[in-house]
Amino acid sequence: MTKYFMPALVLLSVPALAAEPAYVGIWASNARACSDISDVFQITAKVMRGKEWMCDIREVSPDGTGWMARLSCGSEGYEYALTSSWQIAPEGRLRETVKTCQPSRSEDAEACQGAAGRSNAYVRCKAATKALGFGISYA
Repeated sequence: MTKYFMPALVLLSVPALAAEPAYVGIWASNARACSDISDVFQITAKVMRGKEWMCDIREVSPDGTGWMARLSCGSEGYEYALTSSWQIAPEGRLRETVKTCQPSRSEDAEACQGAAGRSNAYVRCKAATKALGFGISYA
């Protein structure tokens, strides 16, 4: 009887694997741009990055029909903190709306000019077929 009970305990103690959130993936402004390294960016569980910028994901929390993301970013020498709303539209587009942008230093203020309130929609790039730099593969 003990032989059958032990495997059950092992199975019960293994945490369930969670599915990745819908925002994780490779995105671009439109389907044709999926093959253009300058227009593509990737969101993982830990980072959001494009050709000349990268954001560490500090926190993502559910927010109504989407998520609120708190990011620590760097781009071309600038450092800043973003709070962005991410939503997946019914047709599968990612809508990002920047809520706040806080420069890390006074010389970083230029990076935040016009950022708050900006909203963009992106398409998901298909499964990897072609490598285009910084470790990301695109369709």
